[in-house]
Amino acid sequence: MFYSMVASFDPADAATWLVMVEVQAMFARAEPGYGDETRTYSESMRATLHWSLVFTAEDPAVLRASRAADGGLLGTFVRLHPTAFKANGACTMSMIGMAQVSWNTHPAMMTTRNIRWLNDGFGERHRVAERAADEVRRRRAACGQSITRSGYGPNAAAMVPRAG
Repeated sequence: MFYSMVASFDPADAATWLVMVEVQAMFARAEPGYGDETRTYSESMRATLHWSLVFTAEDPAVLRASRAADGGLLGTFVRLHPTAFKANGACTMSMIGMAQVSWNTHPAMMTTRNIRWLNDGFGERHRVAERAADEVRRRRAACGQSITRSGYGPNAAAMVPRAG
């Protein structure tokens, strides 16, 4: 539902945002079959991407820069994925967990344009994605859920076990 609202906010790429509704549903359907570390990462990534867009929309300067960048808001959203990956500890996940999550990537997302934007994003660092990952950790911890640890910090670990 969230990406349906983003589609109305970014009509130039509305069709792609509407595909994101199914993309998110695919990831959510797979999560119950993951181990705790992988499920924590996948759930946190989905929420981090949502919060990244919320924080982008809330900051007029960030929103203007995103809209002016290559690919507009959608291109910026794809490019911030690598920051979100690292901010959620992907660099310390097991290879099996990384593969499980990546295999659930919707085929419609595997376009030349998106792959180029992802590649560009690996050379960038998006503060909005780091802030979003921090927000997700704060909210998950408050609910007693497992949280990820940022790959940007010293002694970064993939996750912190659930409270209790």
